[in-house]
Amino acid sequence: MKKFALATCMALTLVSVPFLMTGCYHLSPTHGVIIIFNVEGNPTDGQIESTIDNIREILGRNGFIQFNISQQLTDTHRQIRLQVAGTGDVDDLMRLIGEPATVTIRKTEYGDDFIRRQDITGVISYQTVSFDWGVRIHLTTLGAQLFTQAINEMMEEGTGQFYVMLNGEVLSRTIVLQVEPVLGHMVTIAANMTHNEAEQLRTRIESGLFEATLTLYSIEVAAGGGGT
Repeated sequence: MKKFALATCMALTLVSVPFLMTGCYHLSPTHGVIIIFNVEGNPTDGQIESTIDNIREILGRNGFIQFNISQQLTDTHRQIRLQVAGTGDVDDLMRLIGEPATVTIRKTEYGDDFIRRQDITGVISYQTVSFDWGVRIHLTTLGAQLFTQAINEMMEEGTGQFYVMLNGEVLSRTIVLQVEPVLGHMVTIAANMTHNEAEQLRTRIESGLFEATLTLYSIEVAAGGGGT
């Protein structure tokens, strides 16, 4: 359910979960953004905690300091409530945490995926030796084995290339010149990017790896005017 509002408050039953709070900031209700996500399915408390930790890390890495994250309940859903002070830029926040992307890898553009979401444990951006930026994914042990096996098969078949897909669309195509071990279970999926482009892609992929599936419930914006 998507619902957009410019309300100043919402009546909800709050659940006290101390370890889900970011800090002891006093956030003004007259200047900032409140985004509420429904938690879909039936994830465990640990999966929701992990997802909130991921959101906290993404916001901190992108320069947000004053924000609170908490868990709350309605009659139908568990929810994650994010309040960020000092900004009214909803688009910026949604680019960071509201545009999840799924990465897969396949031998051909229209073939089957041999690396899927469950084979990926993390993502990093990095600076290359030529001073541009790229993005790497971290594979599980099984994922690294599947990747190496697929590369060997491609070389034997004489194709020597693989496709990295982002939400089913081609992100990059890599030509393999020789079979090399997957060092540290890391695979480069994009390069020749600016730092900003690499960070945006990294964040979208991170959102796609959240252990709890989130859907947007509401956005509340309060900008300027009045005291606390």
